Amino acid sequence: MHVNKTLVLLQKKLAETNLVITDSTIFTVLALAMLSGALDDLEATKKHIHGLYQLIKLRGGMEALARKYALQIKGCRLDLRFALKTGSKPLFFADDRVSKHEPLRYPE
Repeated sequence: MHVNKTLVLLQKKLAETNLVITDSTIFTVLALAMLSGALDDLEATKKHIHGLYQLIKLRGGMEALARKYALQIKGCRLDLRFALKTGSKPLFFADDRVSKHEPLRYPE
């Protein structure tokens, strides 16, 4: 029930004519992809990963998430896990870089 409601709200958001791709929109698609992956729904996972890729691409690519380290890492991990599981090519590593910027360092 909650997943269906989330999908309906996400579809409304993505249908807006003046769409601004926010971190929360990216995270929502990422969470849906992670959930479908955990439920072993490979077709839904593939659709969500491709949607995630398009959103991030429209936002400026992974470089645009350079200061959003958690989103960047979660997206890349999801992409790699799906590629390993299905034998497909990862989407986020197609241009041999994730970010031009140094990753944020956590204090020791």
